[in-house]
Amino acid sequence: NVLWGVAKLGAKVDGDVLRALQTQAIQTAGQDGCTPQSIANMLWALAKMGEGGVETELVRVLGDRAVATADQFKPQDVANLLWALVTLGITHPDRRLLQAMQRRALLTAGDFKPQEVVNLVSSLEQIGIEDGENAENLAPDTAGPEEAQGLD
Repeated sequence: NVLWGVAKLGAKVDGDVLRALQTQAIQTAGQDGCTPQSIANMLWALAKMGEGGVETELVRVLGDRAVATADQFKPQDVANLLWALVTLGITHPDRRLLQAMQRRALLTAGDFKPQEVVNLVSSLEQIGIEDGENAENLAPDTAGPEEAQGLD
């Protein structure tokens, strides 16, 4: 992912190059080969570059793809995606995206590393979700009553 590489190197790019990279990312993001790690990395890269001017279409396409592949997200991907959204100033993400990431975080809670927990909790607080707020809406649709207990 070129965006990730540019951000990792700390390279500065001008607005035209950034727009071109985002346009290419929009085309790539909607494809089946766009993995949860790729989604999180693209948003992370944009947040690290801190350039502003992030295409809302790119965020929408990445969000839609994240919802579609949420069951494949690893804890690091969840934490990085939410951190990136908040860092980009997106503190009111699409409800479906937020719910999908929260559900995935609950399902993989035991696999989070300490820094990922810090990033996740901090991001959720900045979005306005604190202390399990709205957790009753996060149980998977297929969960029976015994599986959903303890989420209140």
